[in-house]
Amino acid sequence: MDTADADVKKPLVSEVGHNATFCFSSCDGNLSLTLSSIQDQNLKVLSCSQRKCTAGDLFKNRVNVDWNSSGKFCVNLSSIKYNDDGWFESMCDSKETESILLEVIATTLHVDALFKSNISIPCYSRTSKEGSHDDVNFYWDKNGEKVLYVEKGKITYGKGYENRASVVLDHYKDGNLFLTLRSITTSDQGKYLCHTKGGKDQGHPGAIAFTNWLKNPGKDLEMDLFDSDDMYVTFTAASTKTETHVCHVNRGNTSCSPAYTERVSVINNTLVLKSLSSEDEGNFTIKDNKDEVISVHKVSVTE
Repeated sequence: MDTADADVKKPLVSEVGHNATFCFSSCDGNLSLTLSSIQDQNLKVLSCSQRKCTAGDLFKNRVNVDWNSSGKFCVNLSSIKYNDDGWFESMCDSKETESILLEVIATTLHVDALFKSNISIPCYSRTSKEGSHDDVNFYWDKNGEKVLYVEKGKITYGKGYENRASVVLDHYKDGNLFLTLRSITTSDQGKYLCHTKGGKDQGHPGAIAFTNWLKNPGKDLEMDLFDSDDMYVTFTAASTKTETHVCHVNRGNTSCSPAYTERVSVINNTLVLKSLSSEDEGNFTIKDNKDEVISVHKVSVTE
């Protein structure tokens, strides 16, 4: 649980899906708690009269109040959304407003890219909580070609993505623009990018590349580093689903775990893993120094 006190003048940083607690001066009269951000102003979070409280429609089932004995009242906010960021402002009767800034960061995400399975590709955006489906405008492309477009709440699909690509429009009000692809194949590999606000901005994180490799034993695997200076590579075995460290790569220099030290090199901004075997079947994931996924390489080793 992440906690902040209005007396301490610093932001509260929390992750999507986590819980947070905001503590303000106690109030025995009429109290209101609102959220203001770039995308929304004065959203009702909570209103109280003589310590009896009602949550705002956009925060129902996510807030509760603790009137503690130290002269404070604390609001617990659960299941934080990406667009919960902003100033939480408390006003008691005619007293001076107290405020706490919440900064929301994206949860560390793992893209599972098993052949013939479904894949969910993440994208977050600072969307308005009050928007209707008619306000929803964003699109996904792969290598610059249309995958799925949402314009004023209506979805159209790129060629080959009908009945395979989907988004959940109701999640848009939470800042969640995830793309789901069903029954992925080698033809789905490429760089996926989420465009928001009618194409004026990009979602968070940026582009995610997905590649599905079918390799013979003894062959090498080449993974594009996309000109990033500081990143690390992990491996999730198909058999165990356990993620392990492979290498840290900084400006072409590698620092690898013992199992990979003699097998990994960087050539022309490409990470090369030598001599694949059946033990290399699974997902190699490249992340930046903020733990955001850059690319996923699904590897199958077959005779």
